[in-house]
Amino acid sequence: MGPEADSPSPAGRTSVLVRPALAADADALGELHVATWRAAYRGLLPDALLDGLSIPERQAKWRGWLAPSGSPETGTLVADLRGRPVGFSRWGRSRDDDAATRPIGELFAIYVEAALWGTGVGLALHERTIDAGRSTGFDEMTLWVVRANDRARRFYARQGWRPDGGAAKKPFRGAVLDEVRYRRAL
Repeated sequence: MGPEADSPSPAGRTSVLVRPALAADADALGELHVATWRAAYRGLLPDALLDGLSIPERQAKWRGWLAPSGSPETGTLVADLRGRPVGFSRWGRSRDDDAATRPIGELFAIYVEAALWGTGVGLALHERTIDAGRSTGFDEMTLWVVRANDRARRFYARQGWRPDGGAAKKPFRGAVLDEVRYRRAL
């Protein structure tokens, strides 16, 4: 995987630069993260939870994530449209207990500005994330998705991900995220 790649722009698709995230992206990614959560999960999670998400808190989280860590097994990619982050993906070694003895990666997050859903931006991020996982030496990757998030589940299915039977109910800010795990070979 090279340091930068443009996604193709067939008819109806948006051409973006997919690049590694920089520390300077932290504030923009914090804003984008909150906005995409509100768009993606409205109607799936309580409005109070979504309305209570804090941009400054998320920006601080991103500053920590993008600080030099030296871990070659974790990465963040940014979809950059004319110098502005419009999407991101984060990946790394799987956090699941059953992955402790095997080289399994995890797609922690992939989010795209709602106005760009269906334009190929998410696909470009996904393809580069899969390449990154493969380059890191992972044999397969997993991801967790909110069970009721049909849009995301359809996207993952089109990219070759399949539910593997893993399920979890994770407490999050006074709500419970009912999630299912997907898996795909690399």
